[in-house]
Amino acid sequence: MKSILYSLPLLVFCLTGAASRAQSPFFGARLHRGFIIPHSKDIAGVSDSHPFGLEFNLQWLARPPRSGLSPGIAAKRGLLFQYFNFDRPEVLGEAFAVTPYVEPLIFPEKRVFGSFHLGLGLVYLNRVYDPQTNPSNLFFSSPLSLLALAGAQAQVKINSHWHASLGFHYNHISNGGMKNPNKGINFPTFSAGATYSPRPMSLRRAGEGFNWRSLPPFYYYVQAVVSVKTEDAASGIRVDSPRWLLGGALVGARRVGRLSALAAGTEWVHDGWTRAVLDASDSRKSAFKGGILVGHDLSAGHFRFTTHLGIYLYRPFRRGDDVYQRYGLSYCFGRHVQIGATLKAHRHVAELFDVRVGWQWQ
Repeated sequence: MKSILYSLPLLVFCLTGAASRAQSPFFGARLHRGFIIPHSKDIAGVSDSHPFGLEFNLQWLARPPRSGLSPGIAAKRGLLFQYFNFDRPEVLGEAFAVTPYVEPLIFPEKRVFGSFHLGLGLVYLNRVYDPQTNPSNLFFSSPLSLLALAGAQAQVKINSHWHASLGFHYNHISNGGMKNPNKGINFPTFSAGATYSPRPMSLRRAGEGFNWRSLPPFYYYVQAVVSVKTEDAASGIRVDSPRWLLGGALVGARRVGRLSALAAGTEWVHDGWTRAVLDASDSRKSAFKGGILVGHDLSAGHFRFTTHLGIYLYRPFRRGDDVYQRYGLSYCFGRHVQIGATLKAHRHVAELFDVRVGWQWQ
């Protein structure tokens, strides 16, 4: 769980970076109602419920960046404060979350416009797995976990100060594979809400006449990777003390649209948890592992959300699938310095959460 705590500076950096380039703030609230997806037969018995929640958000319409990173779109950046009740208080309890996010706007100059948002944050859960008192909750076992979310909204301008919205959201909570059990909970929700601005809102399409093809077609980034854990949720194996994962990644991407780029790269790490497991069995196998990545980068100004598929090329200690997914959110300070976090998963089972610092160029 220390690796999750180490991500707290990421939340501060993302919020500070967004605010430093922002105009006056917006204030919003939403009501949520949804359902739980029974993605595993082990949790089917407690999945028949309808979570509901309340959300407050603080957001800014960011000024166009001066660093040449603008994709020619208008976007909000902000912070969500969310409360969810999972409709089974004795088993699943409640969740309290804080999440930085980015929200590109679609035709913001019109009276009715759209938007979608992506975010990665922290969540506190007041009812987790316990073998004696709460054995049915296989969704999560760590009070402090991760919340990844994606959503889309239809919004209407009531007047110059108020907007109303209807939305659909996909929410995922997991401890990043740090403690077992960790099936993770997937709960889509529908929402209705409103946004208020103390000053008259002036939303318009950014970069009129902008052609994204005028940007360099390729960009690249290199990242240092760090994480730490004591237990692997997939196997249930625990080691005596926290062990570090250290490594790096190199990715190149080709722009194919205003927001989109197709990415490919490689990552190599030394896994301290694997080293401890091998030492306990007197194995001389290497704890290094590496592979290739392919996938999609979605960029909105200084924010980037990545969805990559990884394939191991080298992994002497084989456990689990040879293919994995990696979901990431990063923020770029100026033209080059990058800070972010990713969640690695094998199908529906999260394995690891890490923090990344990088350098990008184009």
